[in-house]
Amino acid sequence: LSNNKISNIDETAFGTLTNLKLLDLSNNNLKRIVIRLPDSMELLSMNNNNLITWPLLNTPKNLTELELHQNNLEYIFPKDLEVQNLRVLDVSNNLINFLPSTIFIQLEKLDLGYNLINTVPLLNSIAPFLRDLVLDGTQIEQIEFKEQTILGSISLSHLPMLKKIEA
Repeated sequence: LSNNKISNIDETAFGTLTNLKLLDLSNNNLKRIVIRLPDSMELLSMNNNNLITWPLLNTPKNLTELELHQNNLEYIFPKDLEVQNLRVLDVSNNLINFLPSTIFIQLEKLDLGYNLINTVPLLNSIAPFLRDLVLDGTQIEQIEFKEQTILGSISLSHLPMLKKIEA
């Protein structure tokens, strides 16, 4: 369903598709939608829309990859206390300025690039298995890891406000 002019989706449109694993709603005109997805969902892509509100009524149990880059989101996972199986989260190029208190049990890659983040987030408590972090193009003024962090890679390019790197 990508590359169309979809602007509205009924919240129950996909809820009964109990074997649905992949859904691509990228490059549409989605702005204020809320949908319920089946637990079978593994990959959801809603890139390049105009989303201003969190689009998920629920977080599917089997969701491993969520792509929401190039939208206008100010927050992510507003109601979830814990997300079980998500491994890749790309919310780059949005308006996000903080991370929720949600715990991402299996998260391995987090792309927060080109958001309004202004500090390096504390990650061990919310994403204990995180290996790859992207903070390119954010508003970070100072690089400082306030906790011991085990990352495989971190990308910190194009930081126009960066003035200082701490221990």
